[in-house]
Amino acid sequence: MNELSKQLGALLSGLFDIPEFFDQRLTDALLEFHAWLGYRAECIESQKNRLVQPSTTCQYISQVMKEMTEYVSKVAAALSDFVKGGVGPIRETQEKSQTRLQNMSTVYSTMSKERQANSLAFFAAILTDT
Repeated sequence: MNELSKQLGALLSGLFDIPEFFDQRLTDALLEFHAWLGYRAECIESQKNRLVQPSTTCQYISQVMKEMTEYVSKVAAALSDFVKGGVGPIRETQEKSQTRLQNMSTVYSTMSKERQANSLAFFAAILTDT
């Protein structure tokens, strides 16, 4: 559970790095699941010595799995809604950003070539004057 919690934390961190990501429902579902996993990992660690009887262990695992199913269902529903309505706007925004960067690059290249031509003309004028 600790490892799953860490991986979920990494996923959240990656999502927060996407400026266009704004799905609060998915974020909340992932944060809740992440917090629950951390809590359960601590509980399991503290209960390790008490979970020696097979029946006790089975009951505990059953309870944990029921709770986990609820969190996974919340995340799945939020993720499904995000895929339907959130991916398109992110893609559009990224395509607009890419177009802007390409336009800026073209303008810079053009300006750079003009500067080079002006510099060459300037040096040519100096050389012909001497």
